[in-house]
Formats: sequence, structure tokens, C-alpha cells
Amino acid sequence: MKQVPVESFRAADLVNMDVEEAFAKIVRYAADVYASDICFLADQRCMNISLRQLGMVHNLAYISVEQGRHLLSFVKANAEMDIAERRHPADGR
Repeated sequence: MKQVPVESFRAADLVNMDVEEAFAKIVRYAADVYASDICFLADQRCMNISLRQLGMVHNLAYISVEQGRHLLSFVKANAEMDIAERRHPADGR
């Protein structure tokens, strides 16, 4: 089977994208590298986007807290989840 080259991922590109386009890029890249999970981890300074591949978590990008909140609200709205819910989910392993 021929290996398809994976599009490089530049975190800086996310800054200039709208939320829908940024999320599509993240998901597309995660699928290209066969990631099993996409993790969004926030602290007071930034949001870390990581991918789980073969049981190991790899950092993908750091984005602003504001952009991270918009991204998570977009995901929750499209999944018909409660946007106001802010509990921390357990690790899905």
C-alpha cells in the first residue's frame, strides 16, 4: 500500500483561521497521522492541543485561551452538547 504524504501542520496557521476551518484542519491532520484522540488541555495562559498516537500523547499546538474557548464551543454546539458544562472529563483510555 502506497503511503500518502501527511500535510505538515503549522500551529501559526490556526491563528488566522475561523473556528470551523481551524477545527477541520486539526481533525484532518489527526486522521492523517492515525491519532486515536484529540485532547484540549487549558490552563490560565493558553490551550494545548495534543494528539494520542499509539497510546502516547504528542503536543500539536498551543493557542490562546480565547481561541480555545471558541473552538470548544464550536465542537460542543455541533455535537449538541451543553456549552455551559465545564467539568473535566476523565481520560478515555
